[in-house]
Amino acid sequence: MKSRILTCITAMTLFAALATPFRLASAQARYTVTDLGTLGGTFAQPNTLNNRGQVVGISSLPGDEVAHAFFWDKGTMVDLGTLGGPISVGNGINNSGEVVVGADTDMSGGLQNTICATSLICRMFIWKGVIQVPDLGTLPGGTDAGTYSFLAFGFATSLINDNHRAVGTADLPFVDPNNPPFASFHAFRWNKGVITDLGTLGGINSEATAINDLGEVIGGSQISTAPDPELGFPPGHCFLWRKGEMTDVGTLGGKISWAGGINNRSQVAGVSTLLGDNDFHAFLWEDGAFIDLGTFPGDVASAASGLNNQDEVVGASGTTTEPIRAVLWKNGVVIDLNSRIPSDSGWQLMWAGSINARGQITGVGVHNNEGRAFLLTPTSGQSDHTAQSASPATHSLDSGARLRLPENLRHRVRWGWDQMRTRGR
Repeated sequence: MKSRILTCITAMTLFAALATPFRLASAQARYTVTDLGTLGGTFAQPNTLNNRGQVVGISSLPGDEVAHAFFWDKGTMVDLGTLGGPISVGNGINNSGEVVVGADTDMSGGLQNTICATSLICRMFIWKGVIQVPDLGTLPGGTDAGTYSFLAFGFATSLINDNHRAVGTADLPFVDPNNPPFASFHAFRWNKGVITDLGTLGGINSEATAINDLGEVIGGSQISTAPDPELGFPPGHCFLWRKGEMTDVGTLGGKISWAGGINNRSQVAGVSTLLGDNDFHAFLWEDGAFIDLGTFPGDVASAASGLNNQDEVVGASGTTTEPIRAVLWKNGVVIDLNSRIPSDSGWQLMWAGSINARGQITGVGVHNNEGRAFLLTPTSGQSDHTAQSASPATHSLDSGARLRLPENLRHRVRWGWDQMRTRGR
């Protein structure tokens, strides 16, 4: 069990490398850093936050054998429990504090799946102080509905909007011919007990990653049923679903793209491979137009995980094998967030996952050589002009100063980052 949990969670969240903090000495601190803590284990991953600064995610329990969904508010982390099984994940919160949770039940059966963290059947529920909706259900004939597969990507954005609509991924009653013996799966939207199958872009499988207040859904879908001869699996593209129609967002020239977040302006942020499918970059998409957000100077790969309505996008930048630094794209500039926190904080920010309307950012990093979940809060007394005119850090990472991780951990971390360009699998 422990191996499976670490594969799901540390694929991205045990953070590529325990690097010593690097930042421009003259950079002005713009954020305070809050350690969100854990539920008693040694690691946690914040998946998203709302405009009130409330955060949801997943944390290990004492012993790191299992992990549960958490709700964090003003310094207090609440264990949201499960549906009888060992694992749960908090993957969405709206501004009223309703949380979408994917959780293992205590039931076995059904086809093998790639949705749940274990072989047990998993379902989704809505929590607000108590479990409000104990089971969102699943697609006809399927047994599982969950959110665990998003951990391979790193973060989910909001799986529930302010209109009480939720999205998820559920299995289907037949085996994926390209991935036996695992079941096929589709993205779905839930609205007052009614589940709508969102379909695919022509392939077999699809997944949902976020929904905005307009009811628009983003995710990833295979675009063909047959494996690509060069990739070895059917390629997947980011999709935008609205008014009953799924639109192929496309790519930056490669064969694969994936959705990270959507705002209420229908802008989509995500990641796409470039021509040749070796490197991948973060993108911002709006009304059919792509913007390649690029990387931090000196890096070759990047991925976007979240955005707000103020054209601020967050994610990570690094090499083709490791995320190196948490970044913010704003006003055409990519900013290493490590250059905007106090130099004596003891933090190395590795990945920024979500940003709210107040500019608060959640993510994962290393604090005093331990993998931790963080919340960045903009410091008061700094004008927008200061924030916009401040120069981004342009220094390179001193690789010789980095600590060496055990090879088994490095393997899991590299696998997680590699999902950026193989998410269509």
